[in-house]
Amino acid sequence: MTRALRHWRAGREKRDTGMTLVELLVSIATASVLMTAIAVVFFGVLRGVTTVNVKTTGTADARIALEAMTRALRVAVKPATRQSAFDTRFAMVNSQRVAFYALLYRNSSTGAATPTAAPDPMLVKFDYQNSCITQTLVPMQLDASGAPAWDGTGTTTCLARTTQPPAFRYFSSGAPKATEYTTGTTDVTSSNLPLIQSIEMTVTIQDVSRPQTKDVVMSDRVTMSNIAS
Repeated sequence: MTRALRHWRAGREKRDTGMTLVELLVSIATASVLMTAIAVVFFGVLRGVTTVNVKTTGTADARIALEAMTRALRVAVKPATRQSAFDTRFAMVNSQRVAFYALLYRNSSTGAATPTAAPDPMLVKFDYQNSCITQTLVPMQLDASGAPAWDGTGTTTCLARTTQPPAFRYFSSGAPKATEYTTGTTDVTSSNLPLIQSIEMTVTIQDVSRPQTKDVVMSDRVTMSNIAS
């Protein structure tokens, strides 16, 4: 009886000793490997979802910017009141910005808007400011002498946020081998402005908060067929 009791106590004490240091270290190492593997998979999935979201948003922003540009350029006009030797539909153009006159709205500066009112040319500017591709609309006004003017600051809208400015190229027509008048960031000369009949626009969207993500690049080209040479 005493021997059996001693054997039972010895077994119990052996079971109460817990894990050895080697067993504890092996358990910690195994858990670390498993947690590392789970973390790698988790962050990989999270990074993939973030990339898809950024690309989707960038594509939508690029489309919005290009659609605004093409819509305005398709109704670009040479104001009838501006007929000097080198005067054209363009106020200023270079590789990163463009300013031109367009019939965006059917209204009249001399009266209330009506369905039959002659639309006034509006000065439209596409530029790059504060990490944003912008559109500025300056309505026509009449100065003290009654002559039209576009001297106001206008209304500026951010079309898309990006780290890259838009790129513009200017051609004599929509033909593949048309003469190009782009001169980098230097303004196109006034003598070449009347010759521009086609504009190629490229928008590069790069997330300002995630510059390491891949750029979204979209291009379009507009030939202004409604404007006489």
